[in-house]
Amino acid sequence: MMDSDEPELPKFRLREQAGRKEKTEPLQPIATSTEENAKKPLELREASELTLSNDEPMDSTANILDQAYGAINKARARRDRISSFYRGLIVVATYLSFFAATLAFAHVYKRWPILEPAEWYLPFFISAAISAWLCLKSITFCRDRSLSLAIFGIFLAGLTAYWNIYLLEYATNSSSSNVLWTPENVDNLLISSEFSALRGIPESKAAYTQLPQKSYHEAFYSIPRNEWRPYFQIFLSREELENINVLNIHDYVQTVSMRMHEKRGEAWDALQEEIKQPSLEFRIRQTFLEPYLWLLHRL
Repeated sequence: MMDSDEPELPKFRLREQAGRKEKTEPLQPIATSTEENAKKPLELREASELTLSNDEPMDSTANILDQAYGAINKARARRDRISSFYRGLIVVATYLSFFAATLAFAHVYKRWPILEPAEWYLPFFISAAISAWLCLKSITFCRDRSLSLAIFGIFLAGLTAYWNIYLLEYATNSSSSNVLWTPENVDNLLISSEFSALRGIPESKAAYTQLPQKSYHEAFYSIPRNEWRPYFQIFLSREELENINVLNIHDYVQTVSMRMHEKRGEAWDALQEEIKQPSLEFRIRQTFLEPYLWLLHRL
């Protein structure tokens, strides 16, 4: 029979092979929810790794910017430091120049005696520095086109410098050894007596006026004769000045000494009256004098 002799179709062989594979290969287990929960830490780790990987571009961008502009920023910072250093030198030099100008005016031009003790120059240096600072600020205001502030700053700087030199005159001339100094008005005596009190001279009329005539004579003869004229012009009339000659000049020294002594007493009495009923100008002078006295008292 022809049907029995026909070979088997390939599909039957495929079925057999598939059946054999199903029998030999074990079944793979299906993942359960517990296994998924066990893998969650891995997911967290992957998330953290992902976060780090997201930050890497930011770090790399910063590095790129630093590499690109790092040299420029360092050079700019170095220039700023050098500029600040030079500005500081200019400021200090300005302070010192203002103080040097004050000393030159006082001791070279006016020939006032050297201030003793030397540490008493400290408040006058601070005042000169303040005046210099006001001038520098005025220059800044000019650059900013604030002319009103610049003019006001220059005015304050000039006023501070004037007051500083004004007080320096009395600080140098109010020494107890300077017998020939006499006040021109009550304000002069106020300032002079305050400086003298810091040197240990009591603020009293007796301490200020009770000087023997011998002290005046010794003070006059300790200086050259060409320096007598300013004192003679203050205490002698025009007729008396015209009558002075080589023969009678010593007699006029006696007259000037007596009048200096009298003026000291009159000035002290006037000061006590002013203290009892001070005027506005007198109070202003006391106010601006106080910082100097406070600092000198602590030196």
